[in-house]
Amino acid sequence: MNFLKSLKTDAEKYFRKLLKKSNMSFDFVRNSLFQRWMIAIVLCLILAIIMAPEFHVSEPQLQLGMIAPRNIKADQAFLVEDKQAAEQKKIEDAENVKPVYDFDSNLSEKIRKKSVKALAGAAERYQNSLKGKSPENVQINISELQKEKRRLEASLGIYLSSEEFYVLNESKFSDDIQQMFSRLIVSFYDDRFITNDTFGKSEKQKGIVVRNLKTKTKEEIKDPSLLLNIQEIDETLQKKVNMVFRDESSTVKETAFSVVKKLIEPNLSFNKEETQKKRLSIIGDANPTFFQVQKNEMIVRE
Repeated sequence: MNFLKSLKTDAEKYFRKLLKKSNMSFDFVRNSLFQRWMIAIVLCLILAIIMAPEFHVSEPQLQLGMIAPRNIKADQAFLVEDKQAAEQKKIEDAENVKPVYDFDSNLSEKIRKKSVKALAGAAERYQNSLKGKSPENVQINISELQKEKRRLEASLGIYLSSEEFYVLNESKFSDDIQQMFSRLIVSFYDDRFITNDTFGKSEKQKGIVVRNLKTKTKEEIKDPSLLLNIQEIDETLQKKVNMVFRDESSTVKETAFSVVKKLIEPNLSFNKEETQKKRLSIIGDANPTFFQVQKNEMIVRE
């Protein structure tokens, strides 16, 4: 208290001296109310300077990596964007995007028609070769058989072994054989996707997106049993052969299996461009990630 009284007295003396030396009109300064307010303001400024822990004329220029001059705590709760976590989330989201595959739903019908047309043409030529000949006068013409084999191969678009052609020729390329080949091809492709790609564990778990090239519709496929690699069709195809050719000999079944296996083509192909677009879209639409800083939480340590 003595300090404050002394400070007040010194301030009053200073103002009186200032008034005596100055020729300007400072009548308002002689007002006791004004003097009290001025003294109060000066005292407040002095006390503020004394009580302040640190006093800076200008803000310190701090940069990333510099040692902090003191500990800093948050004066309020606030959110901070976590850019590293956001980038990591974008990468994870992009990896979880289901790959897009194009599905050719017309492929099985194309193969079926091609096989039926080829066998029907061979049957017609076979019947023409018998015209005007009695069964006992029919002789095997090796040269003609080789020509017919090449014609049939060209029509089917595959190579036929001598054994395969012999079995088909012995069946006279009959309507029954044609119909059984037709049913075998259709039943094999029914609700099944064949691809050259090998599906890993992640693809089988998250599934794929199938885009129908004919209808332009998209469908998510999560059942891995519907996805077959072209190199892994033997078991499924053999079951279909045994079902369709159940009344035929083992030789005919083996021939049907080997011929149709050569005819089978992938009806599912990976669409790299569409998959990449989906991944970029996911990354672009990703929301920023934030973490919360609580009030009085230490945010900088010296």
